[in-house]
Amino acid sequence: MTVISHREFRNNSAEILRRVAAGESFVVTNNGVAAAHLLPPSASTATPLESMRAQGKTRPAVTRPDFTAMRGASGVSSREVLEDLRGDR
Repeated sequence: MTVISHREFRNNSAEILRRVAAGESFVVTNNGVAAAHLLPPSASTATPLESMRAQGKTRPAVTRPDFTAMRGASGVSSREVLEDLRGDR
């Protein structure tokens, strides 16, 4: 993977994007720190969510409890309380 600066990418973006479309990959740096990876479309077939899951940045949702079955201290269900609060919307 070729490393290029933000300035180089900005000044030569058309050429660099042509090379990416042809199959090359680049790391774009900003002040010497990696800021972006430019990959050809065929190399990035995973969705952004799948990529984040693979990196451990997300986790699947847990099953939600059934709040409709809950009853408050007064014996009124949460559904009834919400319907009362919402009124005639």
